Amino acid sequence: MSRISPLLLHKQGMPDEVEHVLFRKHAIFNVIEQQKSELRKAVARLSRIELEKDHSELTEELSAKCSIKIPVLHDNQIEVTDEETQVDVSRDPVRCMPDPSRPFFVSGVRITVHVPFEGDGWLFDVQPTTYSLSPPSGIIQGAELLLIKDVPPERQAALKAEINQDLANVKKYLECLAPSVHQLAADLKQIASQEISRRQQQLASQADLISSLGFLKRAKEPSD
Repeated sequence: MSRISPLLLHKQGMPDEVEHVLFRKHAIFNVIEQQKSELRKAVARLSRIELEKDHSELTEELSAKCSIKIPVLHDNQIEVTDEETQVDVSRDPVRCMPDPSRPFFVSGVRITVHVPFEGDGWLFDVQPTTYSLSPPSGIIQGAELLLIKDVPPERQAALKAEINQDLANVKKYLECLAPSVHQLAADLKQIASQEISRRQQQLASQADLISSLGFLKRAKEPSD
């Protein structure tokens, strides 16, 4: 069985390539409740033949289908791309702008940091129970996290430290998601086991009812 991702979330990746604030779009509580609901629906869709499988095996299979995998960043595989760009420095506190409400552009460079990861990319849009008021920004493109930096000349010396800080912030948010995700894994196994047992008992009771009537049971015609 393929794994189920929350229906309330868009597919992995973004609808466009505009950098946006991460870890803010969906609350982890809503994601957890969605996965539990999807698990119950998956059990309800099981056929009689599927319900005859080993109880433990079926429990593991269904709970894994609705599980969540926290992204793991591969720091040792980071790559960068660069291009010339115009950087708006009108809000730079170290510059004296005659009118900071108007853009003021200088020549600079756009550095894109490509950070490969494994796991569910849509989790970068999920807010953990513990969070700060300054979450990181970025783009999720396939299996890469992109950090984009438009850098004027005077900020280039501090760029490495800024990137390291952003990576540390992203990792911190992923760590904050971990307790909820681990608890969900345990809850999914319990729910799967209970729901499978309930359906098996319902089918057994249904079979006993039909048997008690004393009539021959007509075989169902195969569906097209």
